[in-house]
Amino acid sequence: MITFIRKLKNTLLMEGQFVKYMLYGFGEVLLVAIGILLAFSVDNWNENRKDREQEIEYLVSLKDEFSFNLSALNSAITLNEMHEKESFALIQLAGPNSEDLSEQEFLSIFRAVILAEMKYRPRDGVISEILNSGKLEIFDQKIRTKISSWEGELARVRFQEDIEHARYREQLLDLYSEQGNFREFTNSLSSFNLQSSKFENVLGRNLLQSVKFENLLVGFYNTSFYLTRMYYNPLKDSIEESLSLIDQRLATLQ
Repeated sequence: MITFIRKLKNTLLMEGQFVKYMLYGFGEVLLVAIGILLAFSVDNWNENRKDREQEIEYLVSLKDEFSFNLSALNSAITLNEMHEKESFALIQLAGPNSEDLSEQEFLSIFRAVILAEMKYRPRDGVISEILNSGKLEIFDQKIRTKISSWEGELARVRFQEDIEHARYREQLLDLYSEQGNFREFTNSLSSFNLQSSKFENVLGRNLLQSVKFENLLVGFYNTSFYLTRMYYNPLKDSIEESLSLIDQRLATLQ
């Protein structure tokens, strides 16, 4: 084929058919250009195909990760709502006339308030991998925004958990360790048996007559209240929106 083209070119030149030769030359250049464009298009199509395949893999993994995080958040909300309820109950009992409450009754409520710390622990392995690998650009704009804003949303929640809310829990524990009886508190847990304390007059229920204890309870209740409504619930809405966006995108790709 190449030999034929060369012979045709030489024949045209020898016959002085310059115009035809120019047309032939233009056609030859055009064919080369079309070939380059086709090769580029095929290469670009292949890269896009690889990106879409990788996007699907990441979206499936992200869906699993966000689903776990939503379940973990619902558990955190349930625990925090219990903290709200029990701390509210203690606040209502606080005051100078709280002697009718037994030590065991006090411990059953107080234990529910401070025994478990509020720590929402989501997974972020897939999100971290996407960000660290530089693959964020393969996603559409809405999902990119969700992925890149995840750490910032968590930072807000952690601040409320670790700085605002946790300090009241820690101070309540400190006050109880000073004025209550940790031996009796420990015995109130089913997995321990240290026998009864010999310090009979050291009762945790007496804290209910302390203004400081009441103030700390109110601070604990307030930060717990806002943790659910101003931090956990908005994060829950964001996770549910992310899952919805992932489902929509997967429907268009699969």
